Amino acid sequence: MNPESIRSDAPSAPVAIVDDAEGIRETQIQAPFADHFTYSNIAAFSTSLMDIRISFGEFLPDGTSVPRVGVVMSPEQAAVLAMLLLSQVNSYEQSFGKIRDPRWRYFADTAAEKAAKALQEGKLGSSEKPT
Repeated sequence: MNPESIRSDAPSAPVAIVDDAEGIRETQIQAPFADHFTYSNIAAFSTSLMDIRISFGEFLPDGTSVPRVGVVMSPEQAAVLAMLLLSQVNSYEQSFGKIRDPRWRYFADTAAEKAAKALQEGKLGSSEKPT
C-alpha cells in the first residue's frame, strides 16, 4: 500500500510531548510512514506505571490469533495517540459514513455530548477544545 494513497482530510501531524525546563508542552514533528504495514484485527494491552504496551495481531478463522507487532509508549504519548485515532475515525465517518458498531456509536455519541456540554460550561480551555 502506498502511504500517499491513504485519504485523510484531518491534519495528522505527529505530536511529541516535551518535558524540559519550560514545562510540559507539545511540539509537532515530522515522522515518515513506515516502509511496510501489518494487518491487525485484534489488539492486547498492558499498562504499567511507566509505559503502555500494545500487541497487534491477527485473529484467524480457526479461532487462533497470531501476534504481528508490539508497540511500547509512554502514557502521555498513548493519550496523544488516542486523540489522533479519534480524529482519524471522525474524518473517516465524515467521508464514508457512520461506523455501525453499537459500542462505538454509544461511545462516540456520549463523548460528543460531554464535550459540547463542557465547552458550553467553559470547562475546556481554548487549547483543549476538541477538533
